[in-house]
Amino acid sequence: MYRLGEGTAVEHNMYMREHRYSTYDHWFYNGLLSETGSFFDIGKVLSRNYMPRHTPLLFSSLVWQKNEIVFHERKCFDIMMVLGSLGGIGNVMIIIFGFLLFPISEHSFLMKAFKKFYFARTKDHTLFPQLGDFRQNKLNEKIDGMLP
Repeated sequence: MYRLGEGTAVEHNMYMREHRYSTYDHWFYNGLLSETGSFFDIGKVLSRNYMPRHTPLLFSSLVWQKNEIVFHERKCFDIMMVLGSLGGIGNVMIIIFGFLLFPISEHSFLMKAFKKFYFARTKDHTLFPQLGDFRQNKLNEKIDGMLP
């Protein structure tokens, strides 16, 4: 290696490498990228001292773009991944539908219980016209069987 002085020159070669990035930053992933782009950096630098033959150059620099591309991807934790890590989507859906259907289920149970507990026993068949004679007789037999 030569010292830089009279009759020596420096050759400086470097190539630029492209980086492409894409990010998925939505809390609910909808298939769209939130950001995408590219940038360049210096891949490799080669420096050497040499003796120029027929040119009065002291410094030579060459920069070129290499056909090398590095891909970067960032995917944040979205709501479905959080639910999946908390115990699975199936269990979460069961809990959600349970909360939605609980008032309907409770109302249905109470109406059926009120209907069974508060039937009035009477010989007057015009008081409950929706019951037929056969059903009225069966209901009276059931109530008689329950009494001591």
